[in-house]
Amino acid sequence: GTAMLKGVGMACVLAGAVALGVQCVQRRQLEQAQLRQFFTAFYGMERELRCRSPDLAELLEQASRQTGGMVRQFFQACQAALCQLDAHAFDEIWAEQLTQTPFQLNPNAREAVRTVGTVLGRYDTDTQCRALRYAGETLEAMWKTGETTLRKRNQLSMTLSVAGGLLVLVLAC
Repeated sequence: GTAMLKGVGMACVLAGAVALGVQCVQRRQLEQAQLRQFFTAFYGMERELRCRSPDLAELLEQASRQTGGMVRQFFQACQAALCQLDAHAFDEIWAEQLTQTPFQLNPNAREAVRTVGTVLGRYDTDTQCRALRYAGETLEAMWKTGETTLRKRNQLSMTLSVAGGLLVLVLAC
């Protein structure tokens, strides 16, 4: 009875430690996916501006069609708020949505995304395209760096989680 209960408890501790490791891995994978969606959307927006010069609402709609998850919600929310522009400037809308959307982005990535909002719809096409290109390249570089370290960090997270769980089990015995 007691031995079985102790065994179940130990299994739960080990499973909890592994679950923490899995959660860390998933968070990093989500950040990588969001970085990729943003830089892909920014490159697409740059192409659209150079080829067709669409209005801002159309540009945001196109970006939301190219993306998914939180990034899509971000572009859709910016577009919806733009249509009811009241007294808010677009850069304020962009910054507000960036704050309200629960991205898994690091502060540098958030800043690169925020900067785009200060330029879109405000300056000439060339300036907007340069801002989109710069932000896209910045986020893509972060993504590439993240991809090279992702596998190593994931293995480390899982190893440490299992080792931590085993350590707790050993100390509990």
